Amino acid sequence: MVPLIRHYREVWVWDFEFHAPDGYRPHPLCVVAREVFSGRRIVWWLDDGAPPAPPWSAAPDVLMVGFYVSAELTCHLALNWPFPTRLVALYAEFRNLTSGLPVPAGHGLLGALMYYGLPGLAAADKEDMRRLAQRGGPYSSQEREALLDYCQSDVDALATLLPMMLPQLDLGTALLRGRYTAAAARIEWNGVPLDVEKFTQLCDHWEPVRTHLAQTINREYPVQTPP
Repeated sequence: MVPLIRHYREVWVWDFEFHAPDGYRPHPLCVVAREVFSGRRIVWWLDDGAPPAPPWSAAPDVLMVGFYVSAELTCHLALNWPFPTRLVALYAEFRNLTSGLPVPAGHGLLGALMYYGLPGLAAADKEDMRRLAQRGGPYSSQEREALLDYCQSDVDALATLLPMMLPQLDLGTALLRGRYTAAAARIEWNGVPLDVEKFTQLCDHWEPVRTHLAQTINREYPVQTPP
């Protein structure tokens, strides 16, 4: 693994757990990170308050590696933490490497681990932890420990997945895709611009609008019977 990333001072794999009801921005619960070269590990519970900055540098000589990285970066936005300068998103790289190929267990982290013959947390256990995070607090001390352990298991999985995937990567192109995930995170954070007044009018008058559209289209392409 080292030759491709030897010019980085530090390489971190990292993951957040967060609470995010549909339509809402994420509220970070915890973060776990592991520095690949030294083995240094960070395990922070964030629900009761977070430090003003992450323990890793945003400098160009530090590489941050995650799986679905736009989710991690929206947590950075929630915490007002700076974005890393150098990013690799293993989800995007796995999708790229397996494009057009059968992926028996899907493109998520468990699917990527299984594709490379690596162990991972059972799907049922993973879903239980996701439900716990999405439930929101307050959390008991046992629930906190469970979420931290779950987050750490994903980070440990990333640390084993990275050396399996790295020889197959074009690192320069992967870094470009990583820059895109940073843009995607800001888009997700800001949301889709919406004219609320016009949207409300459309919802209030949707049935006559739909009927008019169907009748208009059917004059050219008679494929639907208007209601």
